[in-house]
Amino acid sequence: MADQASRAKLEELNLPDGAHIIARELGKYTIYETRDHHVVIDGPDSDKCQKPGIHKAMMEIADITIHNPKLKTEYNSRIGYAYKIALDGDADGCESELKKIAQDMTSHMRRTCQRAYQIGALGAAVVPSIVYVIAYQFCPLNDLAIRLFSAAVFAALGGFLSVLIGSRQLELDLKESFGTTMVYGIFRIIIGVISGVVVVFLIRADFLLGPLKKAENYDAFAVACFVAGFSERLIPNVLKNFESSTRVRK
Repeated sequence: MADQASRAKLEELNLPDGAHIIARELGKYTIYETRDHHVVIDGPDSDKCQKPGIHKAMMEIADITIHNPKLKTEYNSRIGYAYKIALDGDADGCESELKKIAQDMTSHMRRTCQRAYQIGALGAAVVPSIVYVIAYQFCPLNDLAIRLFSAAVFAALGGFLSVLIGSRQLELDLKESFGTTMVYGIFRIIIGVISGVVVVFLIRADFLLGPLKKAENYDAFAVACFVAGFSERLIPNVLKNFESSTRVRK
């Protein structure tokens, strides 16, 4: 019965089936959301929403939602009520509200990107530990293998801590999909793991932290690998300095 009454009301107002009324002033305007999440203004006063400032603010919102259509379902009611402000005679208030909506949408997308980046990094960070446990259970591991697995584990942890600390300041493309941003987080951990593995061989070759080569205590070794994973530029800088010194000797 409720669905029939709602449909009858839409027919009475000459609105499309599935529309959702946001605001209505009898004889002046009706603001509604269509089934495909478009906000429509119907009525003789709709020209009040065509002023340059309102149009510019709506173009900014449209640019955001075209890359993230799901935002429409969350913010269309607010957009509709912003239109209502203009139709009631306050165009500046409508423009201000639409700009605030655009800012809130951007903040929402930024939080989503940060969360995707962190989730991707977390997923990648636990992989070395899982592989280490499986390999330890089913394969005999020599000292080098243990060091490599340990380096990967601690470097991944260092990389993940770096992600948690730096993700708020990280410049992410807000228009990228959730999955693509997760891949960026995975790549960050892969870089950290590679750096940790390189540390193992730099130590073995006496190019870096030579005393750790024969040390039985793994504490300093674990810290070195953790720092290598945490600092994205540490190992590249070490290798660059090594390359420079090699050129000078030649």
